[in-house]
Amino acid sequence: MIEQPAYGRTLEQIFLSITSVSQLLGIRLGTDRGDKAWRNAQAALQVRDRITHPKRSQTFQVDDDDVRAVEEFHNWFTAQLSVMGNRETIALVKKEAAIVQAD
Repeated sequence: MIEQPAYGRTLEQIFLSITSVSQLLGIRLGTDRGDKAWRNAQAALQVRDRITHPKRSQTFQVDDDDVRAVEEFHNWFTAQLSVMGNRETIALVKKEAAIVQAD
């Protein structure tokens, strides 16, 4: 057994979970490293880490950019879960994907 630190893997696990579940449902969800959703997730997790494990009182400060990053990640994540939990939306995504592939 190889031990690996859990720290820093949260982001990978979130995106792997979304990608895996969406594939099981027959649709494609998730994101690519480097796109806006990925950057927002990184920023949101940095905010989380900074305020849950503060080194100094200054690191506990949250500014507008922090709030915006967390909100954007929350909105993206909630949308992914909403799609995966809605049969009608899944059917629509599959239909649209089939149209795109046919072109």
